[in-house]
Amino acid sequence: MYATYDLFETLDNLLATSHVQSQTFSSTQLEEEIIITGMVPGYSKSEIDLEIKGMDLYIAGKAKDDVNRKSFNKRYKLSEKLDAENIDASCTNGILTVKIPRIIPEVFHKTIKVK
Repeated sequence: MYATYDLFETLDNLLATSHVQSQTFSSTQLEEEIIITGMVPGYSKSEIDLEIKGMDLYIAGKAKDDVNRKSFNKRYKLSEKLDAENIDASCTNGILTVKIPRIIPEVFHKTIKVK
């Protein structure tokens, strides 16, 4: 004998309990900066921490009031060509944006006289 199985009821139950969402992050490398974007729905600015340790950027989300959300941690390796002192981060409508400016070396120009 086979058990009856209502696929739509199962999907409804799954969606009803799917407040636990995974955070999707991506990075875009531009000439003047690197932009890291993350989907962090339901997290407030106070629940997201950014920290630099050595040459690593750590992004952590700590759900304080909601048992249906999980904490998350992401780590990005920074190169020496990035300006860690001027990182800018914002979180609007569940989208975290971190902008890390690149250090653009000054163009050195010198004419050398041949002897």
